[in-house]
Amino acid sequence: MKRTPLARTARLIRRTALARVGRKRKANAAEWWQARRWCLDRAQGRCEVCGNKATEAHHILRRSQGGTNDPSNLLAVCHACHARIHAQPQWAFERGYLRSRYGRRCA
Repeated sequence: MKRTPLARTARLIRRTALARVGRKRKANAAEWWQARRWCLDRAQGRCEVCGNKATEAHHILRRSQGGTNDPSNLLAVCHACHARIHAQPQWAFERGYLRSRYGRRCA
């Protein structure tokens, strides 16, 4: 089966676009891991909610609402506290562990 020039061009465009997206993802991942490490080091490996060993970094303003990987938007937390923050958003909003771009008090 012979490919037309148009099909070859479309395939080349798709391949180039996918490569561009892959580079962006790698850059974002590198930025995330660096910010996460900085956040955990800032808290000296301790959960900023309960004081246990921190294993995760939590975005105070969610990425889906425009939050960034900036260290000022990250909170070092243990797994249990991270689960509680997302399971009980009203509790988290009251204590400042969550913020909303829209000004609402709960998610």
